[in-house]
Formats: sequence, C-alpha cells, structure tokens
Amino acid sequence: MYRFNHWQNLHVHPANQPISSQQSSDLFGQITEDQISDFFRRQSKRRIPDEYWAYDSTSISSYFQGLKQIRYGHNKEHDPLAQLNLLLAYGEQSGLPFYYRKLSGSISDVKTVMNFLDDLETLGIDKTKLVMDRGFYSKANVDALLGQHLKFLIGIRTGIKLVRTNLLDHMEELHQFQNYDDNSGMYDTTVMTAWSYEQVRRYKQDTLQEKRHVYLHLYFNNDRHAEDVRVLDKRLGELTASYKRASTLRLMPRITLSFFEVKTTPKRGHQVTPKDDAIKQAKQFCGYWALLTNEKMTVAQALHIYRSKNIIEKGFGNIKDRLKGRCLLVSSEKSLNGKIFVQFIGLILVAGLNQVMHNKQLYRQYSLQQLLDRLDEVEQFTAPDRAPKVGEIQADQAAIYDSFDIINPVSL
Repeated sequence: MYRFNHWQNLHVHPANQPISSQQSSDLFGQITEDQISDFFRRQSKRRIPDEYWAYDSTSISSYFQGLKQIRYGHNKEHDPLAQLNLLLAYGEQSGLPFYYRKLSGSISDVKTVMNFLDDLETLGIDKTKLVMDRGFYSKANVDALLGQHLKFLIGIRTGIKLVRTNLLDHMEELHQFQNYDDNSGMYDTTVMTAWSYEQVRRYKQDTLQEKRHVYLHLYFNNDRHAEDVRVLDKRLGELTASYKRASTLRLMPRITLSFFEVKTTPKRGHQVTPKDDAIKQAKQFCGYWALLTNEKMTVAQALHIYRSKNIIEKGFGNIKDRLKGRCLLVSSEKSLNGKIFVQFIGLILVAGLNQVMHNKQLYRQYSLQQLLDRLDEVEQFTAPDRAPKVGEIQADQAAIYDSFDIINPVSL
C-alpha cells in the first residue's frame, strides 16, 4: 500500500483505472468478519496433516489511539507508541501462515492461548499441534492443551519446580558423554515425568485431578552457560549500584531482594550484602533450558521442531518490513480489519514464494526481491483495436515461470 500509487501507474491490474487511497480504505472496510472466518476454514484444510503450528505474537504500533484494541503494553521492539498485538500461526513443514488474530496491546502472551483454542474449535480446526516459546507457558495453558487432547511442544523456564526437580535428579546423567550431540553442540536427555493435571468440571461442580504423562527434554550448552553467568553477574552489579543510589527500597524490583540482604541506617544509607547461596544456586542452572511436550519424540526431534518456529519470526519481519505493517495508518475498525487481512494474504504469497525458491534452489541465483524484479521486466503492449501483447520472454524468465508452475504469459 505504501507504494501502490507508483506501482499502479506501471502495471496492469483488474480495476483498469487508478485506485485512490480513500477507495483502498473503502475496499478494506468491505471485508467482513464472516468472510475472514470462512477463509480460515478453507485455508486450514490445506495444511499438512500432523505438522506443528508455530504460534507467537508481535506488537504493531499505532499513532491513532481511537481504535478499541490500541493500548499501551509491553512493546517487543521497545517502541513508545500504543500498540495492537498480532498473533500468528505458521505451519512448521509447509512454511505457510494459516491463522492470525488481533487483540488488545495490553494483553500478555500467556493469556492468549485459551482464546486461541476456542477460536480453533469455532472454526472447526481440530487435531492441531502447537509449538510455542516459554512466554506462553503456564499451568493453566498446559492443562487446557491436555484437556483438549492437543499435541504441544513448549519452552519452559528452568525456574519452574518441575524442571528444577528433574534437572537435579538427572544432572549427572545429562553431562555424560553419550548424551552429547555433536550436531547441536549440546548435552541433552529426555525424562518422562508426571504432570498434575486439573480440570474444573462445571457440570459436576468439582475439579478433576489426575496425573498425565509428559516428556521433559533437558539441554545444556557450555557457551550458553558462560553467557548466562556473564549476564547474571552484570545484572547483579547493576542492581548493587541501584540499591546504593535508591532513595527507597520500594523503587527496586521485588524479585531482586532474593539475591541481596539490604540494611538501611540513617548515616550509612543502604548497606547491600549479596546472598552467596542464592547466587550460587542461580548460577547452578545457567546454561540449561527445557522443552515440555505430550508427544513422544527424540530429544533431537524436539529441538528441530522448536527451532523451526523461527519461521514465524521471518513472517513477522515480512509483515513489518516487506508489507509495511510496522505502524498502523488507519483510523477505523473496518479498515483496520480489512487491511490486516489483506496483509495476511500477502504474507501467504511471500511465504509461498519463499518455499518454492528453497525447494527449487532459486536462492542460488536470486534474492526474493531480485526474482520479482526480474519478472517485473516483462512488458505488455497495447494498440487501438488490438488485443494486448506480451513482449519477449528471456530464457531465465521462462525458467522462473516453469519453477512456479505458472503458464508462460507469451503462450497466452
């Protein structure tokens, strides 16, 4: 949209006449929620069976705060503007986005999973497998995924009791040479453990409690250990200096009190003494991380699936940069809904181009933009009382059309 006026002067498009910015906004406003939902239902049928969906969110800034979901919240790019949060679900094998949802900029990631599951049920999308980072982890979310019998793979913090208990029990085993993976450069092992599942049954007015088997994949990386220790030491140093400067302890983060003992006197101010045992315990778990899943797989497979969710970060990058979605420039709810939907369609096309280019090894010759530019050189000529005629197609351009199974326009 940001360069459409320039683009439409050089290209053929279905309207056959200039489209103004206001007409574009009106067009966006004509797209209904029912049409969008119908699209999601149809799109979900094209997904690859048993593939994981990468599920993540990003924040999109807005100069206009009159929209109902534009709120101040945790902006992942540290932008000071109010924002809208956008959730995306991507196919791990297909590389294609299948679903998005916009929500208030003040809602955190962990609160979105329940509504996402309700959306999938409403759209008739079942047997979904989700891979999520640890920002989405909570006991309630895991209980919900288990309750709906959905497969999941989710990052989980080492500070969680389930992880720490299993790490302490299996730490020596984890560091054995046979558990070193030369491909990843990490030590890893899998532990089958019990999850304390809870389900509130409103129809029986009670809470079902039982144990469910889950798999905890544990990892240790020496380089990550050194970096985690360095970051922790730097943070502790910054906190020590902050304690000494602070006029009141209420200005300090409460969580950091676990690392320091602070005494205040009228003459000497704040006296800060590190709690060596607490710091030692924190460093004991540096370099470790964990994945939680209810599907049986090898520790290497779990790592591969989890890392493949990076595809969603590329999707966010495409929305914000290639599709100019970094900042919203609309002032009505209908235009906002339609514009985001059109950007989502554009994201599908970009992701599809990317997949073909990888599969046909076209990246050896072109970047994505270079490939599009090369096809952009194909021209159409018109003359009075004559049908449009396409100019010459060179061999490399014809090869691109063939790679995408698109009919060469000259043959038309």
